[in-house]
Amino acid sequence: MSVDLSTPNPGRVYDYLLGGTHHFPADREFGDQIKQLLPGYDVGAQRGRQCLCKAVDYLARSGYKYFMDFASGLPTRDNVHIIVRAVHPDARVIYSDIDPLTMAYALEILGQTPHVRYIHCDAAEPEEMLESVTLAELFGTQRRVAITFMGISHYLSGATLRRALRVLYDWAAPPSRLVVGFVAPSTAEITLSTKRLLDVYDNTLHTTLQLRTPAEVTALAGQWRVCDPGVMPYDVYLGATDTDQLNDPAIANIRGHIAFFEK
Repeated sequence: MSVDLSTPNPGRVYDYLLGGTHHFPADREFGDQIKQLLPGYDVGAQRGRQCLCKAVDYLARSGYKYFMDFASGLPTRDNVHIIVRAVHPDARVIYSDIDPLTMAYALEILGQTPHVRYIHCDAAEPEEMLESVTLAELFGTQRRVAITFMGISHYLSGATLRRALRVLYDWAAPPSRLVVGFVAPSTAEITLSTKRLLDVYDNTLHTTLQLRTPAEVTALAGQWRVCDPGVMPYDVYLGATDTDQLNDPAIANIRGHIAFFEK
């Protein structure tokens, strides 16, 4: 396994922003840089994880027992398998990621947890999971699934995201559910601090951070239909209602959103 620890990795940076422990100096340095550029960005990341937990609990209580999670990061406290198995002890979960160090840590964390697997899969090419031996062994012929696609869409081009979601739609059986997280601009023009944030992602991570409106994400979802509870900012989904909360620095100019779809 060859891992460059001198260069920040998006997954490990995300773990740092979440308050995790699996990151290195380069990741922390980059995380601190973006928090300075856009104060509250780490709070937005934490809200995204909270939304994932709430969405998984909702889907589990709606009867879903088979979960596929893309660009998973680390399956630490408050993640998919813990939430869903609190409702269905016999639930089955497959996590996936492409970072080798993340996968190594994840396999160590999960150990021999029954009915939970972690595999290599690029979210841009979900066929890797759909055609895997792991999925066949764990899910059998089950295609009525819940799919979580939370921390990745803003790293994919429009064409790539559209294709990935179409592949998942074609594979899944109704009434499967899909949950997508995305980052949306909250003003017509982005602020200078947001522009600097986008430049840092481009220049340091060589990654273009894609900002999309809810309408754009709905269009990219193709045949997936918006369903309850709908499409909304993270903070709204988590219950914020007053003006101060909705306009705090953590969500200024760009806001994390969550969208629910069904087949």
